[in-house]
Amino acid sequence: MLATAGPAVAAQSGTVTATGTGQTAVTPADRNSNSSIAAAVDAARQASIAGAIAQAHEYAQQYAAGVGLTLGGVLSISDAGNGGGGFYGPGPFFGPFGANQYCGTVRRAIRTGPKGHRRITGFKKVHRCFVPPYAYVTLTVTYQAG
Repeated sequence: MLATAGPAVAAQSGTVTATGTGQTAVTPADRNSNSSIAAAVDAARQASIAGAIAQAHEYAQQYAAGVGLTLGGVLSISDAGNGGGGFYGPGPFFGPFGANQYCGTVRRAIRTGPKGHRRITGFKKVHRCFVPPYAYVTLTVTYQAG
């Protein structure tokens, strides 16, 4: 699991806010099945949540200690503008063919001629599935501090 984050401290209000990111590889049982890929993306995203919270807690402790505060309980958790679990599109779970759609028909060029001088002579439609390499979750956690 890979994680990255950015800091935020609000000492005057008695809170500390930190962001953590968890990342998990997507490993579908069947790389040619949309439902298998979608289930694997969801499972990887769920697995990433614990890492994101742990990293946010670690950073919050460092920020609180840096300004002389003691970290308290969690006040709120939000998914800080999550790019989501997909690698296409603006939101979570977007595949190259739409929300939760990782398999579909694409157009491929037909090339003919000798190597180095090939030309595109037409196109064909082929069924392809694209598996995202990982799913990630970015969470912002606000803690009480005193």
